[in-house]
Amino acid sequence: MEKTVKIKCKYYQLRAVSNGNITENLYDLRQWINDIEEMPLDQRKRNVSNIVGRLEEQVVVGDSECYVLNFMRMDEVSTVYKVKGNQPAEHVDIDVESNEHIAKNTVVLYDAENGIVMIQSNRGSYTEKSIQGYINSFFEEQVCCLLPIFDNVNFMGNDVDYLKLDVRLANIRQFEATSNSSFEYLVDGINRVEGLNAHIEIGRGYNRNAKLNSDEVRIAIADLVNKKGCVTSAKFRLSDDQKSGVYDLFDNLCNDTVVCAVNDRTGGIPFEVLAERMYDKYIYEHSRDRVLSALIN
Repeated sequence: MEKTVKIKCKYYQLRAVSNGNITENLYDLRQWINDIEEMPLDQRKRNVSNIVGRLEEQVVVGDSECYVLNFMRMDEVSTVYKVKGNQPAEHVDIDVESNEHIAKNTVVLYDAENGIVMIQSNRGSYTEKSIQGYINSFFEEQVCCLLPIFDNVNFMGNDVDYLKLDVRLANIRQFEATSNSSFEYLVDGINRVEGLNAHIEIGRGYNRNAKLNSDEVRIAIADLVNKKGCVTSAKFRLSDDQKSGVYDLFDNLCNDTVVCAVNDRTGGIPFEVLAERMYDKYIYEHSRDRVLSALIN
């Protein structure tokens, strides 16, 4: 039997570094990929900031200049457990020799033409920082860096429907909301009970096609932006003709969710399967156009 899992991926731009300064130029990783492809696997191994690993394999996918890279973080101990029903968790013992490691991978898609890097979010494996460090470890000085790409989201657009808001406020005494607005009444109520911090979550439950009052939410958004120093976080579930999802008002990193089918028994996702799904998401489901638009704007 098969089941589906959702894997989050984030987008970055690969930029050149010169004399320790980030430039406006893209860094072309293709020569590095070609060079490392000629290396034996044991020579690819690097220890950067106490993270040991290597680039395991690399393939060119599709008709465009896209590469998919399989980074492998190598550990000496297993932290994997099996959990079943009402039974105690059982540690999964993995026997390794002295020259062996327990590995966890991170799959990366690299669009060489546009300098865009799509990185699988895989807790406990390589992150964008460790991938950046790994690449630079093959040079005498830093040559590149990964910069996050942020979605262009028009929170105030007339065509945007607000489905839910989730706001955390700190030092609420300093937060001044627009007079006679719904948000002012909420803040006033918190002040009346002498609260200093607040977590405000407002939605429409499971009501299909239901939405919040757009005018009132736009006023609240303007207040949150104007009093950013009092806001710990502000997230909104939006929906319009183009896209829907949860967006952060202040830190909206461009990301995607890739859906993969996995074996119900083993739960594994082969590199080739995830590579194909990431490429499909990026090219055929038009994520590339969205990411490029975010860079232009």
